[in-house]
Amino acid sequence: MKRTLIFVFLAAAVLLVGWIGFSSKSDSVQWFETEQQAINYGVKEEDIQSDDILGKPKVNGETFVIYKFRSDGDLGVGTANLVKKNHKYSWQPTKPKVIVKTKGGRATAASTTLESVSGKKFTFYAGIANESPNYGNLTFDPIVDSASHIYYFLEPSNF
Repeated sequence: MKRTLIFVFLAAAVLLVGWIGFSSKSDSVQWFETEQQAINYGVKEEDIQSDDILGKPKVNGETFVIYKFRSDGDLGVGTANLVKKNHKYSWQPTKPKVIVKTKGGRATAASTTLESVSGKKFTFYAGIANESPNYGNLTFDPIVDSASHIYYFLEPSNF
């Protein structure tokens, strides 16, 4: 009897763990018929508005969406990789998001490495442009959003 009870308990535990694992939505990829539908999905998932999208650069065969967001009063920039596969589209967030202006008004600049779903690596630069932007020793011409003054640039990495 004791042995049967232990077996039933273990079987129930295995089933519960399997059910929880297979019902997880975090690893599922949503596919859409159009690129715009994938973008609309991403806007909803990131809790932003359509006009928060700063651009949709295509670099080295990859399409990214660059968007601004607010978090606890800070202003930040996020990115997502728009993936096309079998004539369908998917929004795949890339990490990390960066804060470019604190709620106290302090502007910061950032550069980070992004990796596309296909494994390609990119260097992403973002910050706040002032009236006479100075990007230091950088040799690129960033895109600047006139409303938010956020600048960004994305280039393939050399590694």
